[in-house]
Amino acid sequence: MHEQKLIVRFGFVTWLIGYLLPGLDHRFGWSHLPLWLAILSQAFFLGGCLMVFWVVKANSFAVATIRVEPDQKVISSGPYRIVRHPMYLGASVMFLFAPLALGSYFALPVFALFIPIIVFRLLNEGKVLRQELPGYAEYCLHTRFRLVPLFWLSPPLLTLTCGKSGTCPTRIRALTCSGVTVGVVPGSFNPALVENQHR
Repeated sequence: MHEQKLIVRFGFVTWLIGYLLPGLDHRFGWSHLPLWLAILSQAFFLGGCLMVFWVVKANSFAVATIRVEPDQKVISSGPYRIVRHPMYLGASVMFLFAPLALGSYFALPVFALFIPIIVFRLLNEGKVLRQELPGYAEYCLHTRFRLVPLFWLSPPLLTLTCGKSGTCPTRIRALTCSGVTVGVVPGSFNPALVENQHR
């Protein structure tokens, strides 16, 4: 929880500076964007907004600081079928195209800082959900992309070595989510009998 609050505060400061720069840019005439680039960026920014609205509609538990409610359940429909963190996908698109949509090249580096902020936040959020939200690990088996479709695929396999020599195959492969073993292939092997060794 403390880490999430720090991320939100740092993100707010970055957001404030990022949106001040385009105003200064316009005032002093630093950037001269072609009209087509500004319009295209505005279209992408709108697409990011629509993604965030879709997420809020699909997931009523979405909040600024992640916490697991007593009656919370795993959402696997809508945008959550595509990636595990669709709100951050929409926010990333918004932040990347916001400076160009506002006609500023100089604000790009500041808005680019949001990408590592978002990555750190979703990794921390995944850890919290893994520990506190029942069914989240199983959800990872079906939705393996974290932020961007077809990119940043979380490793689903571990190589496992049996702890009882002579009673089972020496090495098998296990399905994992955020470091937690949630299934084993082939056959029904008990993960409690094995010692994890990351590939």
